[in-house]
Amino acid sequence: MERCSRVVRLLSFVVLVALGGCEKESWDLVSPPPSADSIMVRLVNFTTGGASYALELDAIVARNQTQQVPPSSASALIPSPADSAYVRVRDANGTVVRDQSVRTRFTKRTYETFVLLSSPRGQPDADTLVRLVTNPQPLPALGRAQLRLFNALPDTALTFEVRLGCPSGAYFDRQSFRGLGSPHDLPAGEIVLSILRGIEPIAIVRGNLQSQSFATLIIAGTAATPRIFLLNELNPTPAALEELPTVPVAERTAELRWMNVSRYQFDSIRIASVGVVAARGQGRWLSDYQRIPACGDVLSDTIQLYSNGVLQDAQTISIEVGYRYTVIIADAPNFGAPASRLAVISRDRSTIPGDSTEWRVLNAAGRGQSLTALLGARLDGRGGYHNGEYLASALSDGALSQPVRLAAGDVPLILRSGLPERIAAVAYDTARGGHQYTLAVLSTESGDAELYTIADDEASGVIAPLAPGVYVQVVNAFADRTLMNCQFSGGVSRSGISPTNLLATVLPAGTARLIVNGIEQALVLDPSRVVSVIAAGTAQMPRLIVLDSVSLQPTTFVARVRCVNAAPDVPLLRMARDQLASLDQWDSNIFADRVAFGFASRPVEFGQLQRINLVFGTPDSPPRVLFRPDGSVSFALGKAYTVVFFGTHAGGYNFFIFQEP
Repeated sequence: MERCSRVVRLLSFVVLVALGGCEKESWDLVSPPPSADSIMVRLVNFTTGGASYALELDAIVARNQTQQVPPSSASALIPSPADSAYVRVRDANGTVVRDQSVRTRFTKRTYETFVLLSSPRGQPDADTLVRLVTNPQPLPALGRAQLRLFNALPDTALTFEVRLGCPSGAYFDRQSFRGLGSPHDLPAGEIVLSILRGIEPIAIVRGNLQSQSFATLIIAGTAATPRIFLLNELNPTPAALEELPTVPVAERTAELRWMNVSRYQFDSIRIASVGVVAARGQGRWLSDYQRIPACGDVLSDTIQLYSNGVLQDAQTISIEVGYRYTVIIADAPNFGAPASRLAVISRDRSTIPGDSTEWRVLNAAGRGQSLTALLGARLDGRGGYHNGEYLASALSDGALSQPVRLAAGDVPLILRSGLPERIAAVAYDTARGGHQYTLAVLSTESGDAELYTIADDEASGVIAPLAPGVYVQVVNAFADRTLMNCQFSGGVSRSGISPTNLLATVLPAGTARLIVNGIEQALVLDPSRVVSVIAAGTAQMPRLIVLDSVSLQPTTFVARVRCVNAAPDVPLLRMARDQLASLDQWDSNIFADRVAFGFASRPVEFGQLQRINLVFGTPDSPPRVLFRPDGSVSFALGKAYTVVFFGTHAGGYNFFIFQEP
């Protein structure tokens, strides 16, 4: 009996300890709100009765409340004391007008916006509390922002549509009362939006999207007087909510100029809602900008080109407020009707940073072929190195590429086209930060490509193609397989080019000074030729081999190959094909013979695609005493190649192949 009593007392003690532990348990241990996981909350008051309200978060461990928020206003952000709370709304007298029956659970690291709305029937004034959640991770890209639409206008019979720019602009979203749309990624900067009720524009407003911001466009007010607001979700102050001003009719304008890259005159350019905007435009001419009205119609507009009294081409267009348009007139493909097709390039309102440029490419060559435009190795305005940047890839005839942002500075242009693809033109230019450039590709009557670059602030007058540049490449063939440092006077410099790799760029015609690991080499740059510099020897004692020749590109569908002797201790080099059955018969398989150090062989042509085994030796060596007997390679037809043999007897010989431009 006594033992049973002791057991009962022990159980009672355990129960009391457990109960005491529950009473003292901290909510912070269950749901800790560290600053890194903070939850920020605000109230936006879009009631229509004129009253002010405050939002209260009633958590277990603390209570937090916004200030009283007048109509059409927002509170500052307040931190939630926990990851869940009872959400209540109080009027100016402290009376609870909205009370959640259950705790609202939040997600850590989010921004929670509670929008207080009136009933569509007018009463109660504080009828609905709508929750908008923003997760700021990840942020939009630099120069971009995210925007969504929320309809806070208390009328269930109305649906509003938003379009980017003018009423004829691109569709953005459509929402009815309490509807919230998905976020759209847009360029940061000034934005113009049109609000439509059905097909009727009710407002054209202007705002600003901050870079890497999350924003909500809110339609509020009444059916008789809609009002448009923009809420910057991450702004912690009441100023996060602003009413967007309407764009006055007098300011609904754009700027337009034309550039006729044809050699022939056109009759006129007309915009359906505006009329004639250009007449008797002479060939090879860039006009001044002129101001034209924008937002003239709900429907898309049409821009038309007339030549020889006939409508030659037309495109749909929406003339947007504050945009700058360049209309390019070109000949039809394959030298068809002159001045008979057009392309429209627009510069929007977004700001291009001062260290950046924006590029678009127009393929107006008229040869029915696609083209690829890229840049050679270059330095930007701050001295930073860039390589392998593409402006456009496989751009079809007559097409205009999408905008590409690049760092300002040198612009070594390389144009590739044809089948197989090969270099069609090279040119050198520079680009100023904060501007938009268009690279227009045309053809001469002989079929050669011409490159034109036009800045968005280019002065009017006669247009001329860029002067042809010179393609230059520097190849690391150091025998000790070490890094190469390369610099052109006043141009691109690059350190740390690894063995068998190269630096390729475009330089203006004339003369240049090349420095490789401290060794200088003067170059004469002729646009009709290609310069390849092979750095042989060692990193401490470079020996530069300059190959200055016309392009090796074959005119027929064959592979063209040459060999360079870059091995200092091999006075004469032989390159041949190993056919196994005829190892002793060098003569029938020799591709290059008696190639002295520092020289290249004459190119040979391969008429069919096949894999062969290259062997290297000297003219007087026995057939089976070779430097490299195991070089299995193949050469694609329609291309040109250089085989570089390098190394030393002490360190071993090797070879590599690079494709010629």
